[in-house]
Parts: sequence; C-alpha cells; structure tokens
Amino acid sequence: MRLYDNAPDSYHDELASYFPAWYSGILEMDAIWSITGDMLDELKQDILKVLNNTFVRECGIETIERLERYFGVKFDGPRSEAERRRFLMMMFTGFGKCSASSIKTMIREYTEAETEVTFRVSDTEGNHTLHIDVDRGDLEKFYPSDILTMLEKMIPAHIQYSMRTFFGTRIQANVTRTYWLFSYDQAGIQPDTSTLGRAQGMTASYNTDIGRYTYAPAAPSPNQAAGVIPNGLPLE
Repeated sequence: MRLYDNAPDSYHDELASYFPAWYSGILEMDAIWSITGDMLDELKQDILKVLNNTFVRECGIETIERLERYFGVKFDGPRSEAERRRFLMMMFTGFGKCSASSIKTMIREYTEAETEVTFRVSDTEGNHTLHIDVDRGDLEKFYPSDILTMLEKMIPAHIQYSMRTFFGTRIQANVTRTYWLFSYDQAGIQPDTSTLGRAQGMTASYNTDIGRYTYAPAAPSPNQAAGVIPNGLPLE
C-alpha cells in the first residue's frame, strides 16, 4: 500500500524539525519527541495493517485464517501461506455469473497463467461439453482439486464440463558423436584402406527451440585426388 510513500523514516526527527533549533538541546523536549514519535510510528504500522488486510493479496496470516473460517475452507493437508492466499483470491473472483471470461479470471488468480475455455460438441447426439484447459504456469506445487472445488460451485449442474491440466518443461540434451575421417590414397591401390582412419569427435547441444542440426565434418585436403573420400562421409 502506497499511503505513506512520502512519510519520514522516523517521526522523532519529523517532529523535531517543527520546533526552533534551540529546543534540540533540551533533554525534556527530546524525550517528548521520542515518545510521540514512537506512538506515530506504531500508528502508521497499524493503519497500513488495516489497509492491507482489506486485500487478500496483501493481508496477514491472521486475516487469512479468519477468512478460511468464514468460508469454511478446509484442506486435506498442510499448505503454505502463499498456497492458502491463492485459493482465497480464487474464491473472491469465482463468485457471480458463470462465463468463459469469469472462469479464466478465477483460474488466473490461482495459477498466474492463461486458461483456454471452449464449449463444443462432445458426442454424436449434439450434446456440448465445457472444456477447460488449465496451464499450471510456474507453480512449484499445483492442486487441481482446488480448481475443481470452485468449478463445482460456479458451473450450473446441467452443464457438463471437463478440466485438463497442461504444463511445460525445458529439456536440454547433450549428444557426443564420433565419425571417421579416412586419409586414402587413390582408389584401388591400397588393400587395407580402413586401417588408416582416425577418429574425429563432435559434441552437439540440443535446445528445445532448434529443430535441425547440421554436422560439418573436417574438409579434405584441397590437393587430394578425386575418389579418395568414401561416399557418405559428409554427415548432415
């Protein structure tokens, strides 16, 4: 909350600045400023606490516990403060008229990611189903049951719906390849040409955003005669 952005760090110094300079040498006045400044500092923190407690995103743990008791929220196991806060934010945005936009807004408060909602034909008789594809985002822990609990309260009973959860991961694979570069004499004049090869190492790093890799082997000597490099040596 930005109510006290321009407030002083200490009200003791603020109060002292309102009095003539010669008051600063009087111990009794300094004591008065200290007591009054401490009271104003505590008042500032109390006001900020009251303001923050009106918003689920900023409220303290005491307010979270009171809201859970008020709404009758119960979890199967222990939850962190952030997880409990996300569930309450989803509850506050999940009440009201059911629509695709309201479902997306509700789930976004929980996952901080976008959700796709479609209503399409699901069988040969022309019945429709509400399909909800949830992206779990970057959440370390994700509880689909939390979202299903809210969907059960939000979606009318005569509408059939299904929910799917999607998540992505980044994968990097390192592959080491070895091919053989042969140093041949002219074709047909040496019987044991394969014994003249030497290994050429190659390491490639696969990233998910690259679809094709090209392997360029070492180029042959420019003065080598035609027919001395075996077919298939250039690997691509």
